[in-house]
Amino acid sequence: MTQADFYTALPLTLLVAWACVLLLLDLFIPKDRKGLTAALAALGLALTLGFTLAQIGQEPSTGYKGMIVLDGFSIFINALLLVSGLLGIGLSFGYIKRMNLERGEYYTLMLFSISGMMLMAQAGDLIVVFLALELLSIPLYVLAAFDRPRVESEEAGLKYFLLGAFATGFVVYGTALVFGATGTTSLNGIVTFLGSHEHPGLLLTIGAALILVGLGFKIAAVPFHMWTPDVYQGSPTAVTAFMASGAKIGLRRIAACVRHCVPIHRRGYDRRALGDRRSDDDPRQPGRHLAEQHQTHAGLFQHRPRRVHSHGVCSIWKS
Repeated sequence: MTQADFYTALPLTLLVAWACVLLLLDLFIPKDRKGLTAALAALGLALTLGFTLAQIGQEPSTGYKGMIVLDGFSIFINALLLVSGLLGIGLSFGYIKRMNLERGEYYTLMLFSISGMMLMAQAGDLIVVFLALELLSIPLYVLAAFDRPRVESEEAGLKYFLLGAFATGFVVYGTALVFGATGTTSLNGIVTFLGSHEHPGLLLTIGAALILVGLGFKIAAVPFHMWTPDVYQGSPTAVTAFMASGAKIGLRRIAACVRHCVPIHRRGYDRRALGDRRSDDDPRQPGRHLAEQHQTHAGLFQHRPRRVHSHGVCSIWKS
């Protein structure tokens, strides 16, 4: 590991190490003083935020042979994620006390999930995307079912886990197809391949589409959003707020990167032949109005605030 590799992943490494140490320290913190665990978790996020902000103004660089990228946009996303994590800890501190859910692993799971989000924001390779996706998602599965033995919370965790594993299968299979078509899993390498081939081939298109489907499940994009109301309703409120904000940021960033690697977005294909019905004077994405109307109308028939909110999140991230 070179010095450039270490510097590129410094905030991420710090947060992962802090989460591991906090997991061990929590064993020695009395049950009635778990607020100390929350304070230590917030301190770790604040320190990581400081190191992240210190990277502002640096020249764009890569680490680990291009698998991790450090640029202005990734720094912005990381800072946004860390602030979201601090707000999530502040929101959770009083809530889990009132709901008698005060267990130290709650904050450790949040730190590991935020680490996955940060890794996703810096991913420069599809293998890193997969690793970040799992590091992000697995703690969220546990947090969704954290309010045990409440049946709704356990159901939310199980649904989230099963559909998350299903979506991961799409991402892995799509990555395999993309590698078979291009000979690389590097995002820059894939873009270079697209630039040097007039007809990228069906295999690459199918692989990229499968990756988008998997990420669509993760970010609750229409029409892969049907799990969202049940999971949001059953999860603890603080977890729902965290999933609806921080968990979407890193995923949305990498979904946008993969979307621009799909051949139909980089070539001069006839969009109308592909089913694009938008008007010529509408510069926005195809299907945007349909998605917004569907989610808005679906939300009108919900009677529980969190289910209404879940439809709102889907509508926002589709736009």
